[in-house]
Amino acid sequence: MPKATNRAPAKTTKWWHNPSLIFLMLGAIFGITFVTINPPGFGLDERAHFLRAYELSQGHFLTTRTGVDQHIGARIPANIGQWVHDSTINLLSVNTSASLSNRHDADTKLYTKYYHQRLSKETVDDFATNQQLAGTFNYSPLSYLPLAAPVWAGIKLHMNFMSILYLARITNLLLYLLVVYIAIRIAPRFKWLIFIVALLPTAVFQASSVSIDPIINSLSFLLLALFLLIWQQAPKPISLRQAFITLSILGFLAISKQPYALFGLMFLALPRAAFANKKSEIAYKLTWASTPLLLAIIWSVLDRNTIKQLSTEYLQANVSTVQQIKFIIHGPLSFAAVIARTYYEKSGAFLATMIGAIGDRSVGLSNLILVPAAALLMGLGVIHPSSDIAPPRRKRWTAAWLLVVALGVIGAITAALYIGASNVAARVVYGIQGRYFIPVLPFIGVAVSILLRERVRVSRALIENTMIAGSSLLLLGTTIFYYIVNY
Repeated sequence: MPKATNRAPAKTTKWWHNPSLIFLMLGAIFGITFVTINPPGFGLDERAHFLRAYELSQGHFLTTRTGVDQHIGARIPANIGQWVHDSTINLLSVNTSASLSNRHDADTKLYTKYYHQRLSKETVDDFATNQQLAGTFNYSPLSYLPLAAPVWAGIKLHMNFMSILYLARITNLLLYLLVVYIAIRIAPRFKWLIFIVALLPTAVFQASSVSIDPIINSLSFLLLALFLLIWQQAPKPISLRQAFITLSILGFLAISKQPYALFGLMFLALPRAAFANKKSEIAYKLTWASTPLLLAIIWSVLDRNTIKQLSTEYLQANVSTVQQIKFIIHGPLSFAAVIARTYYEKSGAFLATMIGAIGDRSVGLSNLILVPAAALLMGLGVIHPSSDIAPPRRKRWTAAWLLVVALGVIGAITAALYIGASNVAARVVYGIQGRYFIPVLPFIGVAVSILLRERVRVSRALIENTMIAGSSLLLLGTTIFYYIVNY
């Protein structure tokens, strides 16, 4: 006679309640739509990122200089330079704040000629193009390899200019979909939270343009999934493959955008049971925490002269890293006031660019729609019943530390922009944008979910249906509005 068991029969999840499959479907539909309707060069900093991808495709990995005075920049094909000018004029001609009847639409006829041109052999040294390109030298060349590969392939296949641009867009989108799909699949908990953040209109739009942000966003989500997997599987010790993949992602993020190096610190909170023995625990944690910080410091030192010359040659700003650090050290309260003032004065634009104000002109639905919708979806992701399954040991301490690290990343991004891109003693931080914090959102959501003492008991099916419908409608509304504004 078989023994009685309290184990509930396994439930078969219908495909429309499988977050990884639904993500692939919605991400592909709206991603391809954005690839198609977004005019060439209208993606956020797309012109600059394409220029850098082209440079890498030609074997130029580090900062390049040209001209008699050896200024920062490069000689690029003449038709790429002309495209940068055409796209800039096109962007400036679209008055997104005007009524739809008085607005000038994007002139797509400007790009017709590029569909019949291969990259020209004639090269130019142009100030406006160099200004676009120079800003990308702050980022590691590794960040641009996923973009440089399709550009290189397009050139070798003798494709026309616009086909190369769209090949880079599609490659970026496919890579984003693949990495996020893996992250959702392997995450033992909070799958729907990753789903919500990865399908924010800003995140999908970035993935559909030539940009390094999609690979950074998707790898951050994968890093969180790995953290949750290692934490959840204890007392089964971490495998060498998991440790290597984790370190590789941390290293990539650290040299791509230095503030994300702090993500390595969250692994210090993993329980002792996640490791085979005390020695391996110390070795793994020390490696994960220190290696990203060391790589970030090394890249910052190597890149310091580029940042200094960039500010004097192109930005013409009163930027001084040394003076700004002195200002912060001597007046920490003044710096705290700068941060508070920045987020207070720019809160609307900050939230909009994080959720759904897309492109170089920040086109999107009103914050009256974006903010409540995103808050609802994030809230549902936080209270989703899957966050309750088999809570690991030390969950509250680990969640608290995760929240501290996430807030530390936000602080590091803010400080980096103030030190490296703002005038000395400026009253606000220059260049702060909500999209920089998309990688941090799911980390905060996980921490808040675990720290909540009381959970709202709502039907699982109702929550999932609402998240799917809400994400779909938010993407659909943003897509329609973006099309109307630009066409």
